[in-house]
Amino acid sequence: MFNKREETRASIISLYKQNKRQTDIVRLLGVKKSLLSKAIKRFKELGNTKDHPRSGRPCTANTPANCKIIRERIQRNYRRSMRKLDKEIGVDESSVRRILKNKFKLKSLKLQKGQHLNDKKSNERKKRYLMLKRRHGAQIHKRILFSDEKYFNTEQAYNVQNGRVLSPGSSEANKKGRIVSRTQKPTGVMVWAGKTNLIFVENGVKINANNYINTVWKSL
Repeated sequence: MFNKREETRASIISLYKQNKRQTDIVRLLGVKKSLLSKAIKRFKELGNTKDHPRSGRPCTANTPANCKIIRERIQRNYRRSMRKLDKEIGVDESSVRRILKNKFKLKSLKLQKGQHLNDKKSNERKKRYLMLKRRHGAQIHKRILFSDEKYFNTEQAYNVQNGRVLSPGSSEANKKGRIVSRTQKPTGVMVWAGKTNLIFVENGVKINANNYINTVWKSL
């Protein structure tokens, strides 16, 4: 795919092959005469409009020897740390990650916690899966009500970490409301919610099995 510079060179060479004069090419394309001369000279030397081959900086990290060492270390232990690996090889950590990504198509992923499953737990999960599958087939899941309850009190809410009062001293700050009062049994209300309207529970009533059935379930 040509870039803009190579497209300009290609246009110059195209007109040059048509035996156009250099002054006419400069006028038609609106390019500098120095650029025109370099493009024609490059075409005569290389036979195309591309740049001259460049040596570039020699590769010091992504070498066959380093790639071989990294591959052998990973094969022995695939849980190797990138920092330890670059210290052992003497290559920068970013270079090691680049070799793993581009050369071996590997990523450094963190370890994660997961539930240990033995035969007993696996069988239990299979039974639950079959039960849920039967419920879904019989549309029983549509009659399941997912609910939650929350207790709200009337005490002032504040941010423990970021709540601030600007004042010259503590005594002045206390007068401005620095102290957020708390009581042992604040007034509040229990609110229950599901896929229905809100149901307010009387003050002091705890949601246990009996109260849940009598207060919440029967009111649906």
